[in-house]
Amino acid sequence: MEKFTQKQKKIGLIAIIVIAALIFIFINRGRLNHNKEIKKELTIGITDSAKDFHISSQSTMLWDDKTLYFCDKSGEPFKKITRKEENLTVFFTNNYAFIYDPDIKKLYEYSELGEHLNTIKVPAEVFNVEYQNKNIIIHAKRNGTEYLYNLKTDGSLNEAYKTDNYILTYDIEEPKKNYAVTEITTSANGYKNILTYAIDGEKKTKEALSEVGLFVCSNKKSTTLITDKNIYKFTKDENITKKVPNISDVISDGNNLYLLHSGIISKYNKNLEETEKYILAANVEKIIKVSNSLYAYGKNDIGGEIGTRNEFYTRLGSSVEKVEINGLTIAALKEGRVSIYKVVNSRDHNKNTLKDISKEQDKKND
Repeated sequence: MEKFTQKQKKIGLIAIIVIAALIFIFINRGRLNHNKEIKKELTIGITDSAKDFHISSQSTMLWDDKTLYFCDKSGEPFKKITRKEENLTVFFTNNYAFIYDPDIKKLYEYSELGEHLNTIKVPAEVFNVEYQNKNIIIHAKRNGTEYLYNLKTDGSLNEAYKTDNYILTYDIEEPKKNYAVTEITTSANGYKNILTYAIDGEKKTKEALSEVGLFVCSNKKSTTLITDKNIYKFTKDENITKKVPNISDVISDGNNLYLLHSGIISKYNKNLEETEKYILAANVEKIIKVSNSLYAYGKNDIGGEIGTRNEFYTRLGSSVEKVEINGLTIAALKEGRVSIYKVVNSRDHNKNTLKDISKEQDKKND
């Protein structure tokens, strides 16, 4: 048997090292990836009686029934607005805050930096204020009629829609031209969902017996409606219908629909074909897209990077009243106090383990 040459031995040694390195990388690929986890940064100390909050691009806003606080990224307040009126309500949307006085039916609009933008006289009782497609839509009711108003930059209102039925969901891209509104009406025979939509100014109405509209999305080419029983998609040329399971939440990124149901997220394409399904390892109620990543959260748990090899879960603890996510910042309201968390990179992480960061913080507080 011929002896190996020095060159052959060297090549063999290199091959062994490469194979060993590949095996090591494969076994430890989870650790080598920059997996994510959630870490608590701070608890805002300006008030311990917060009723609501909102994370905007440049601030965190807190409301305690009398005072609206504006805090910077370190949790320090830089402005506060206190009002003496009773029964005030606050609405947060996008980078705006609205204080509503129901006695005089006025909305006070503020920027995320606390600047007063408008005082709006609304000729109806305000239910909700929502930012949609660069529009601020006010949902209100007067004498049994419900209205959708488009708020203009000068503080004036433009009536976008009205009905004598109950408005459930709406998506206003361009009032009178591209929009969709779902209503529900009841009678002795039961209830039905009514969808009114316009694509490029062409108005149409669809009805569905014994269904409740949960989500509607409209653009210049199509309108998608999701009820408690079906998905409907309407275009100028065709209509598509698909049955769906019981749904907790729905989001759309323009190309795909994501439906949360019974601990599962189902992904549907533009043709309403289910393309992917993700089984969640936590109890969640809401879903959101953060950049290109899918997150899910509830009153106790948060899951991130859903459907990827970096999927992770974190437990915020019990009795959390509200959770909100804006980019990689997460805020939670618990017992009148708002805490701020950050999504960070972590090498040592087990995606199947719920890390209870609330207990860690309790130990620090003790």
